[in-house]
Amino acid sequence: MDLARASMLHPYFLTADFARSTTEAVCFVPDFRIGNRSLVDPDDEESYFGVSKDLIGPEHDAEMYRRILDAILRIRDENPACRFVFWSLGGSELRNRTRGHYTEAGRYRHPVWNLGEVENAVGDQAISMLPILDHELGSMLHIDTSSHPSYIGLELFRRMTDRPDVSVQDHLDGIREFMWRPVLMLPRGFVLTGDSFWLKALREYVTKGLVALAPGTEIRSARDLLDNSREPGVNGVFFISGQQSAVGPKAEGLIAHTADIVTRLAQKGYNSRIFVWESRVAPILNPARRHPPAHPRSHRALDRAFQSAAGVGRVITEGPGVPNFVRPSDVEVSHPKGMMPTVHGLMNVVKLLGGNNRWEPL
Repeated sequence: MDLARASMLHPYFLTADFARSTTEAVCFVPDFRIGNRSLVDPDDEESYFGVSKDLIGPEHDAEMYRRILDAILRIRDENPACRFVFWSLGGSELRNRTRGHYTEAGRYRHPVWNLGEVENAVGDQAISMLPILDHELGSMLHIDTSSHPSYIGLELFRRMTDRPDVSVQDHLDGIREFMWRPVLMLPRGFVLTGDSFWLKALREYVTKGLVALAPGTEIRSARDLLDNSREPGVNGVFFISGQQSAVGPKAEGLIAHTADIVTRLAQKGYNSRIFVWESRVAPILNPARRHPPAHPRSHRALDRAFQSAAGVGRVITEGPGVPNFVRPSDVEVSHPKGMMPTVHGLMNVVKLLGGNNRWEPL
């Protein structure tokens, strides 16, 4: 059972050693709604994991808040060496404030849980996340709306765990001075397009400031490239495909559609090539999808299908002279987000495409 995904109401958190002794610990408190099914089915251990959407509402939210805060205060009183980090609440409040949610007359107030009030209730044993609300790195700490940490968020995790006595403000200032971000560079004259989670992640990371694109490195829609005259200086297109399998009528239709786009781009004079991300990372997330090269559901079979539809020279696949980056590793896939890459996954695919990266300060 993965207790890293469990509600604070799970029996483990009231019986663990750190909850009943003076063992030093830093407890990262999950979202208050996690485990809300335990309100109606407390005897089912699975009810302490995940969020039941049909139990989201003011009454259930308020009850979850009350029960979880009671559990935290019991642990706090039993173990004065335990510190609490309201990471998820801090992330959600930052997003809400940024979007203007729960704000009236310039004042933010959530109807159930508010970061400052929760931390005040816990007292000195809370490591305050309030500094992220105004710090320039605050928006760079998460990769999604579930507050999963970015590589900068993970560095803050490490620092808070190693030095819980140091304020989050000081940690963030130190990270800003210490850490750099990658600047991705495609080969000169190439642009990116496609329908892959890889491209979605790249856009999000660029928007958040976690990575940057070098001048001349662009993401363009295939429609824009097809509908307009070829631009001077744009010589090639990398189509990053989100296709996962070559099996079935739907898959065959999608392959034909992508191949048609790439062929039409080539007819406009672009050096157009395909790289398939999803089918390569699927076995990392689910080993049952790891197939030998000859299997019809392997990523090699999908490459062959694209080669047949679009042309051998237009598909980037394994072969002599092709770097091993074509086979993503575990550290290149963001597991909480499924098929999306980590920063390593972004950098390594860019290298595979013949590009490179440099580094710049945050």
